[in-house]
Amino acid sequence: MNDLDRLKIERECERLVMRYCHFVDHRVAARVADLFVHGGVWASADKTMRGRDAILQGFQRRQENTSRMSRHVCSNL
Repeated sequence: MNDLDRLKIERECERLVMRYCHFVDHRVAARVADLFVHGGVWASADKTMRGRDAILQGFQRRQENTSRMSRHVCSNL
């Protein structure tokens, strides 16, 4: 892999993190599902969602929970 290819891949990874944070922080969390392939897996210490449909349902519930607010701070990715 050359330096330019590596830079492009790193930049796309940064964009992915930023899109995730933006969707969650701006109350459009259901759009997180768009960041995953159909068989993708989202996992945390407490929960695992398998497949885009499950991820969509999980983040739709989060989006509907208006008492919960997030503000991600991402730097030096």
